Amino acid sequence: MINQFRIALESSTFSLSFCKHRGVLLTELLIQPSPSLGRTIRELGIRRLIRQGFGRRIIEKISRRELVKASTYREYERRIEEL
Repeated sequence: MINQFRIALESSTFSLSFCKHRGVLLTELLIQPSPSLGRTIRELGIRRLIRQGFGRRIIEKISRRELVKASTYREYERRIEEL
């Protein structure tokens, strides 16, 4: 059973996902990536980023602006900005 709550803060959309798995309540914050990061990914090229060690699925999710874990998004955003 998964319940999601969405919160709009500034230009990003956050979603808090609750999942009950084997009797344990798991919580993770999901975020919708910014359009500028998606553009940056497309400009740099998905294949180039994959060769540099980025995960293909996460890169594709960010470029399509699908919800990803907030911690993963921040890490990828930081690493892409360093390029």
